[in-house]
Amino acid sequence: MTCGKMEVYAKIGHELQPGMLVDETGTTCLDPNVFLRIRDNKSNPAYTEKTRGGIMPMGGEGMLFGGHKGYGLALLVDIMCAVMSHGAVSKGVRVTKDKEKCCHFFAAIDYSLFGDKEETNRRLSEYLQSMRDAEPAEGQSRVYVHGDKEADAEKDVLAHGVGINPATYAEIEKYCVKKGINIKDYLIPEEA
Repeated sequence: MTCGKMEVYAKIGHELQPGMLVDETGTTCLDPNVFLRIRDNKSNPAYTEKTRGGIMPMGGEGMLFGGHKGYGLALLVDIMCAVMSHGAVSKGVRVTKDKEKCCHFFAAIDYSLFGDKEETNRRLSEYLQSMRDAEPAEGQSRVYVHGDKEADAEKDVLAHGVGINPATYAEIEKYCVKKGINIKDYLIPEEA
């Protein structure tokens, strides 16, 4: 789960699933507002390395759903993004209010080194299509591969515009008032 998704869940009052978040005591927590408190407290001068709590890695806590593998992946991401770039590791991100200090890792791989590029493209397309063509789980309309939902969302946004939840709209409106901007010049309120 991403920080941004935690913010959205808090705004719309959506409860988390068990194992996604732990509070300052290390106990599973279902309230995304606890994450916002923990994150904001990191920028508090009283913050110490011992301050705990936060988003759990992929797989959640424990080994039942592979949390140990998610933990290993999270370590690898921190090593690639922060250690190798000489930047801030996870515990050093957002220790200053409104400054994320987030690091990134980019790699370019010439996959023709592993074989014919056109053949690899064909095999990849075939593989991804086989995933899409798989029988969906009961109650689901289709099987997605990474990028499918984003492509669908882009088509929807181009056709219908960008929806904003009421809490975000209120935040934008408050900022506009503060800056003397008429929000209606930029945003169209959703029809009731």
